[in-house]
Amino acid sequence: MLKVNPIAVKVKDLTVLSNDKFLLNNINLDLVPGQIIAILGASGSGKTTLLNVLAGRFANKNQISGTIQFNQQDPFQYYADGSCAFVQQFDYLMPNLTVRETLQYAAEFGLGSSITKDERNGIIESTILELGLKECANSRIGDSWNKGISGGEKRRVSVGCQLLTNPSLIFLDEPTTGLDAFSAYNLMEILKSLSRKGRTIFITIHQPRSDIFLLFDSIILLSKGECVYAAAGATKLTNYLESYNHICPTQKNPGDFVIDLISIDDGDKAVELESKTRVNRLVNYWNEVVASGRIIDYMYSAATPVSLPPTVPTNSNLLEETEKSTFILKSSDRNSSKYVHLLISVRIKAVKSNSILYQTSIITRRAWKNSLRDSLSLWGLLFEAIVVGVIFSIIFFRMPETVSGILTRKAAIFIVASSQPSLLVSFFVFKFVNDFRVFDREHADNLYGVVPHIIGQFIAQLPFNILFPVIFSTITYLMMGFRSDDFWEHFIRYSIGNVLMHLSILAFSQCSVSFFRDFSTAATVANAINIICTYSAGYGVQLDSIPIYLRWLPKVAPHTFIYRLLCSNEFSDKVYECSDIGRNCNGNDTLELLSIDQNDFFWPIIGLLCNFITFMLFALIVLHFIKIKFNKHAKSRPVKVHSSENEEKSNYNSLTRRKPMKVHIELKSLNLELCQRSRKWFKTTISKKTLLNQIDTEFQPGTLSIIMGESGSGKTTLLSIISGRMFGNTSSSMIQSGNCFFNGKIENDPSRLASICSFVRQSDDHLLPALTCRETLVYAAKLRLPSHYSLERKLNRVDEIITLLGLKDCANTIVGNEKVKGLSGGEKRRLSIGIQILADSSVLIIDEPTSGLDSFTAAQVMTILKNIATIGKKTIICSVHQPRQDIFETFDNLLLLARGGQVVYSGRADGIIPYLETCGLILPKFCNPADFILDVSSINFKDSEVERVSKERVCKLVEQWKSSAKLLEFKKMDGGTDHQSLVSTINGEDNEEATETTVIEVEHQEIQIRNLLPFLTVLPILLHRSFVNNKRQPALLISRVVQIAMLGIIQTLYYARLGSDQPSVQNRIGALQKSVGGLFSGLLNSVAVFPNDKRLFMYEFSDRLYSVTPFFITYMMIEIPIEVISSFIFSIFGLILIGFQLNLTSFLCMTLTSFCLVNLGESIMMILSTVFDHLEFTVNIATSALGIANIMSGMLSADMPVFLDRINRVSPVPYFTRLVTVNEFDNGIQFTCTTTEQLTGQCVYPNGTEVLRLLATDENLFTFRVDDFWVYLYVGVGLTVLYRLVAYAVLVSKLR
Repeated sequence: MLKVNPIAVKVKDLTVLSNDKFLLNNINLDLVPGQIIAILGASGSGKTTLLNVLAGRFANKNQISGTIQFNQQDPFQYYADGSCAFVQQFDYLMPNLTVRETLQYAAEFGLGSSITKDERNGIIESTILELGLKECANSRIGDSWNKGISGGEKRRVSVGCQLLTNPSLIFLDEPTTGLDAFSAYNLMEILKSLSRKGRTIFITIHQPRSDIFLLFDSIILLSKGECVYAAAGATKLTNYLESYNHICPTQKNPGDFVIDLISIDDGDKAVELESKTRVNRLVNYWNEVVASGRIIDYMYSAATPVSLPPTVPTNSNLLEETEKSTFILKSSDRNSSKYVHLLISVRIKAVKSNSILYQTSIITRRAWKNSLRDSLSLWGLLFEAIVVGVIFSIIFFRMPETVSGILTRKAAIFIVASSQPSLLVSFFVFKFVNDFRVFDREHADNLYGVVPHIIGQFIAQLPFNILFPVIFSTITYLMMGFRSDDFWEHFIRYSIGNVLMHLSILAFSQCSVSFFRDFSTAATVANAINIICTYSAGYGVQLDSIPIYLRWLPKVAPHTFIYRLLCSNEFSDKVYECSDIGRNCNGNDTLELLSIDQNDFFWPIIGLLCNFITFMLFALIVLHFIKIKFNKHAKSRPVKVHSSENEEKSNYNSLTRRKPMKVHIELKSLNLELCQRSRKWFKTTISKKTLLNQIDTEFQPGTLSIIMGESGSGKTTLLSIISGRMFGNTSSSMIQSGNCFFNGKIENDPSRLASICSFVRQSDDHLLPALTCRETLVYAAKLRLPSHYSLERKLNRVDEIITLLGLKDCANTIVGNEKVKGLSGGEKRRLSIGIQILADSSVLIIDEPTSGLDSFTAAQVMTILKNIATIGKKTIICSVHQPRQDIFETFDNLLLLARGGQVVYSGRADGIIPYLETCGLILPKFCNPADFILDVSSINFKDSEVERVSKERVCKLVEQWKSSAKLLEFKKMDGGTDHQSLVSTINGEDNEEATETTVIEVEHQEIQIRNLLPFLTVLPILLHRSFVNNKRQPALLISRVVQIAMLGIIQTLYYARLGSDQPSVQNRIGALQKSVGGLFSGLLNSVAVFPNDKRLFMYEFSDRLYSVTPFFITYMMIEIPIEVISSFIFSIFGLILIGFQLNLTSFLCMTLTSFCLVNLGESIMMILSTVFDHLEFTVNIATSALGIANIMSGMLSADMPVFLDRINRVSPVPYFTRLVTVNEFDNGIQFTCTTTEQLTGQCVYPNGTEVLRLLATDENLFTFRVDDFWVYLYVGVGLTVLYRLVAYAVLVSKLR
């Protein structure tokens, strides 16, 4: 790494108060540069809050009091120049890049052009080796669509990206979460070496192994926001605690000892009171040390002090070194910038030295590669360009040169001009919402500026944003039969217009997302403005009828410019034969009627360019000046606490049934291969990867069985197979061989396995963000506990779980999400575990139960699991990464896996150390056995020699185990007894007889499929839960209501108080046509809600709680009232304010039409999002489908081919279009004509009947018949219901 500018950190009286609760209270720090500082404490102690505050990332600065200084200056200077790097808890990475590519681009940003390419590549390769990423270096990061690297590997990639930016001050929030102990130690060694080169490194860490604990130079201990200690590391900390009679046992990990000491045990009131008293005493002790000045005795002293840059004047007295080699910051003028400038000027940081051109080049190359590999999104855009273009062209195929043909050309031009914005705006908004997650993280790290990001992303996407509109233009121009004279001139102008419109919508969508990061709000605003601009184009409403307060819009709206350009391109100086009237028609006359100048090409093109540039500039300004605030702390919700007799002390016996079914699980020769399909345009390649290799093991009832292994060894995959929750996706499949035996019988039926297995997944994203911890458990209890339990008994169980898992302090805190800070990661983990413990299943499978937990809480959780297994005779299987020694001692059985899913050991946990001794591997004195076995079974990629040695060792262990397992199996079959020593080594002394007895005991117990909850039982629970969750997210709720209501408001702005003259007829038809826009409102509502609701349902369905029907009905019962209310508001605007015919029938028709169209839009999106896992692709396909349905509704496509007309009849849209049109014009409505209009024959619409007759151009097509009013009504409603039933059927089939 390059040289950096050292940064000393000083904090005085730091307090953070949120919602009348102290998140941090009176924190004082004095830290010299060149050290690694660990922030330790129990879950909820304020570790992440302190890290966010120090890094300048706390959402509400008004909640912070006290002083923070970097080198005695305001830290803002250092935040701004990129001196600080921050590794978040969440890993936001580009999914289609490989690990090596991700690190390569991070290095280019961070190291810049200050070093050569070879030097940079050397650093990248070194980082890959140091972080243990060699095996996955060429694997894609992946996402829910394409399986990529493991969670632990993603964590290491995120850390690597920050290290490669060469910061002076590094903040890492739980960098070892998801890593095995071996990988965690390697990472901490890297951080230690970086600190010795002048960097100041802050980390929060939950479960440091003993050798990691010794690496910390300084330690900050927090308990409930109070500082217990903040000074030098292990030695001075233990000496300090010993001075107050807290002595660490000789063989105990000091990290575990310290965290146990400062944690509050709320298992029962007596223990809780004792632990609170102890912690309060320790807090007071430390406050006295700080107040008395004795803190200097405990400060970290560097063996080799870090020197300041030579450019800082030696007589500045800014820093002075004490005789203990500790740097003490003297007081100076806080507002002085003299020395800040000197310090920053010598700092070698790429964000300052890299030019905008250099940054733009990196972003362009990275975005191009990521986009090119996102083949499904590209296919979606290609589908939209080709399929939509072809269908539109068929509707207007080869338009004749007649009077009616000229009118058709006007309609076709409007559709071409307006369809692209309507179809693309939702897709672009969704895409930018996802892209900005990466941008927000990297921009906060000052890797690059806003200008390079905007320009780079635009350049990378430009080939596609030119290609697809040109394809659309080619299809529509040739098939529709636009003018052929001077073909290339007119075609190129036509294509340029469509390309510029495409770019304007892209820029406009980006601008919307720059204001609002959530999809629902951004999409609502973007679509509302798009509709306003569409009206301003002048086709759906006469330009001279636009209200005076909106007449400025046509002069600036891109929709007006594209319409002017395409009309002028088609009609200027063009003469049509018009054989139907016996004379030629002049296209210039058409332009005059449209108030468009002849040969009006230049200014529309300039207008489109100005729109594009303006929107891009707006996005740039907003992104630069408006900072998005995340992790806002949520308020605790007041909830009436249920009193329980078991509140004093939890009882393990009460958490299990008296006579549980005992389940013995055995795996024989289990293999699993991942077959992944990757597409590159028309070529599909299939790659195979072995995830599990010849797994032979067993898990017994009444035992706690653990699966361990380095990241990528197949732990999560194996747990998923055992639990019956192994699902592939559309782009990958699994090939499994071997068998899983449950009580001696092969079981592959997920429903049977779900009846006895509870599974806690690695991710907690299924938790509803707006529910509190207690509410989540209450709903889980109602769903999972037996129906004959009384409500009182269920609530008692919830209280027991809350007490048992230490969730009392956060019981009334909402779960939260990435935008609203709620529960901590450890609290979410315990909540997920508590939900499954409530189920009281015979088999409990937990993927990483201790991830995100501090060592004290982790020990508590594992003790709970041990007791549940022992007392309840449960079969409990967990994967664990970094168990402390006393946790390891609770394990009954252990399965140790090496990379590639190969077995290193399977047997009694206390037998692995003796077994490894037979392999020549001796446990060092005072070493945690768990750390030791992970170290010897992991491959170290630091350098080629170390890699070779570690690979040979692991391969030898795998082969040794295979030989041992074969010998054991042979001796068992042979009936011999001379294998007893091997059995005793692996299974423990005198355990063979017990094992055989257990197997015999459970052999005859068959799995009984658990009945799903009755519909009438589960529906009220799901309905109430969904209602509460939606009610507490007002922004989402409002956007769902506003989507369709906004359409009515916009129509009112343009059509307010329609008259009865001839121009008003065109306006009425335009307003009725625009009412079909409710389709897109339904789609947007579904995108914002349905995927998240479906995720929770899939989780609970896999637990066999309830079927699709109650979930589906619940979703509709929440959805339908919102649609009814919004449709009601729309009708009020449509009928009363716009001026449609006002009567009860008209009101009901308008409301029903609006409701059914919104409902249809939701149904289409529900169908497609169930079929496809790739949501971006789904949005594109859905908008295309709804756009086609909109155009084929009838008013703009009266002359469509017969075969399309027949296809169109399976859509509800044309029925509702005809319903409202017939209702509007078949109530004796009369239209006035002026004398001039009567004399010139322009009185075309004397009454509503004549309007309907003119709309029905061909009796062979779907016409507007007054007599078919009820047919339109019944068939339209019936088809709407049918589409919803199709959505239901698709979801049911997806789960089979």
